[in-house]
Amino acid sequence: MTLGDDVAAVMRAHWQPEGYTVPNATVYPYAWLWDSCFHAVIWAALGDADRAVTELVHVFRTQEPDGFVPHVDYERDPDALRSFWGRSGSSTITQPPVHAHAIAALRRAGIAVPDWVVERSMAHVAWFLRARRHPSGLVAIAHPWETGCDDSPRFDHWGAADRPGWRALKGDLVAGVRRSGAGRLGEGFDCAPVSLSAIVAWSARLLGLDDGGLAEAVASRWDADAATWVDAGTAEHDSGRTRTLEGMLGLLVDPRAAALAALDDPAAYASAFGPRG
Repeated sequence: MTLGDDVAAVMRAHWQPEGYTVPNATVYPYAWLWDSCFHAVIWAALGDADRAVTELVHVFRTQEPDGFVPHVDYERDPDALRSFWGRSGSSTITQPPVHAHAIAALRRAGIAVPDWVVERSMAHVAWFLRARRHPSGLVAIAHPWETGCDDSPRFDHWGAADRPGWRALKGDLVAGVRRSGAGRLGEGFDCAPVSLSAIVAWSARLLGLDDGGLAEAVASRWDADAATWVDAGTAEHDSGRTRTLEGMLGLLVDPRAAALAALDDPAAYASAFGPRG
């Protein structure tokens, strides 16, 4: 058995008949936006073009007319978390648009991606650039979960020191989004992370879209003393000064030498088995 054989066995075991892959069919039987994008890349690497395209197509099943794509699709049980999100079928927040990366990866593997899927991907990236621009020039988030880094220390200053308190605050933030409408910025949270902003700018580049200066805004957030890019927000909530690996995603659009050096520094991110943090 090769590593590829092992990966293929795991992926097939977690494939769902609706057309997506799950981390755990019992605990998490739903489709997550950026999880599915990475799964599509894996299926392409495994040579399964049909599942690669099917999973990528499924990402856009619940896309809204303005381009917003919910981060969870509850096709299996539409009312599973209706009381939490305030609506059926999907969540009210989004996730990084790495479907642009998936499209590029599939094409490199010689897999044809339908034109309409590319158009849907462009619509989601354009939605970020249009609906989520922060005064800093970065892309704002409605909730820490929108970064894909659910428990990153970069957001700890927003919540209580204890985990139950943080969990309650995250629920309150969801309620704020619910009151303002799906995909909209909610109440009491002002943060524009460099990680998501860099992914959006990089995705725009992959799709041939104008990022409206987003890449330059990411570059401007480099903090030489902290050796990381710093998220933007209100003065009392200028997050990101805790060095974490997702903060280094600025490298996608700003490959500066100091950041690359930090990745190779044991006092920062380097470890025996790849970057840590």
